[in-house]
Amino acid sequence: MNILLLGVPYESWENVVKELIDKGNTITIIGWKEDKVSWIKYDVKFLMIEDLWKLNKLYSNLDNFKFFQDSSSHEMIRLIGMIGRLSSSKNDIDFMLRNEIATEQYNLWTNFLVDESIEYILMSNIPHRIWDYAIYLASKELNIKCHCFALTPFLSNVLVYDNLDKNPIEFQENKYCTNFSVLENRYKKIKKLNNDSIPADMVIQDKINKSPFIYVLKKYYGKLKRFKFSRYKELARPNTYRWFSNSLLKRDSPTWINYIIDSFRKYFFLRKLKNSYNKVSITKLDKSIPTYFFALHYQPEETTLPSAFKYYDQISLIKLIYSNLPGDSILLVKEHPSQFYFSNEGDNGRDLDFYNRIIDIGPKIRLLDMSISSFDVLKSTQGIITINGTIGYEAALAGVKVMAFGRVWYKGLKNIYHIQNDTLESFFNANNSSFNQEDWDTFIRKFSRSLISCKPYKEHLLYQDILIKDSTLIILKFLQNEVLI
Repeated sequence: MNILLLGVPYESWENVVKELIDKGNTITIIGWKEDKVSWIKYDVKFLMIEDLWKLNKLYSNLDNFKFFQDSSSHEMIRLIGMIGRLSSSKNDIDFMLRNEIATEQYNLWTNFLVDESIEYILMSNIPHRIWDYAIYLASKELNIKCHCFALTPFLSNVLVYDNLDKNPIEFQENKYCTNFSVLENRYKKIKKLNNDSIPADMVIQDKINKSPFIYVLKKYYGKLKRFKFSRYKELARPNTYRWFSNSLLKRDSPTWINYIIDSFRKYFFLRKLKNSYNKVSITKLDKSIPTYFFALHYQPEETTLPSAFKYYDQISLIKLIYSNLPGDSILLVKEHPSQFYFSNEGDNGRDLDFYNRIIDIGPKIRLLDMSISSFDVLKSTQGIITINGTIGYEAALAGVKVMAFGRVWYKGLKNIYHIQNDTLESFFNANNSSFNQEDWDTFIRKFSRSLISCKPYKEHLLYQDILIKDSTLIILKFLQNEVLI
């Protein structure tokens, strides 16, 4: 079988790939630059993520180039929407240019899959960086089986999707989930509704964004530690996927000067963005007024494109919520802290007038100052509204009703309402309901049938809950049972 693996880190996939090759499979890997040298010793075709925008050069010998038209227009719109996250300036990409890039990527990868005779695709995370989502759409067009692993808050326990618009695959029994203690430990932490409840990745993000200077030092100290003389060219240009000119279809890696200028521009823009938020946000809660709470999602990111479905435009979603708001209740809105982190791309997710447009929706909206704890809001609000944020299941466990709009792993949990099955009216009319251990156990018994305990994504290398050798065995077991049968 010809297998395409996307974003798989060498450390946790080496033995998986070796076993697949030994069994006669042909492997193509799309991975990070630092993994290229490691994969050379195996008979694999390797494409660097950093080179994917040069595919029109790398694969100029494609025979009989075919033009494929995506039949699912809403999915193509998601692909077009992802284009903006890669530019260093939101103003240099008009709709027609975005459409041209999206169409090129879609057709390029569709032809690639055909010419390379790919029969199965496995992605280490939910596709959301244009090229990987284009591959996902192409796989659907060509009826190629494609599985996407999805991160969860439970360390090295992941979900697997074969269709991003549907629920994760549910196996007949707990075939692949082995570290159940992680689920229980996370439940106990969330119930406390304090700093222990904050996801580990958010804690790490907050630390590295305390100082731009320390962030840069750590980032490039790590690069130097991995440096080998045979890979000296890696230091010649920065490792980034942002582009810096209007020649987007001819994009190449930027120079260090481009990168440094862009970093300064981004840093000062995010300071301005935060100041614009502070000007219209309130610092005190009036707990005598009934409230509902919507926590903004960081953009650009997978949580909105593609995992928000059609609700990725958060201002339009807030308008929808506001128009259904009951009685004299107030809608509280709070920005995601990651939006202002200089290590992220939050400058491509907001403009300076974004928060004023939210305030202008109506008199019953309040933007909350970043100093106000979301957990404090959760304890006093009538309900939580989210696309797919972690605050959703945190609220549900605290006995607060939740309306979710996007792809959520916690659908089916007590106190969770979802737009695919419920209306805003039914959500607003419902009462909050206490949540106990029995409710959690009931949910976990079913939910764990969708979990696989393994380390498919580079983030999982930070976790110590399972060994890499155990991860290898479980991934191979999954592939054997679900793909290679």
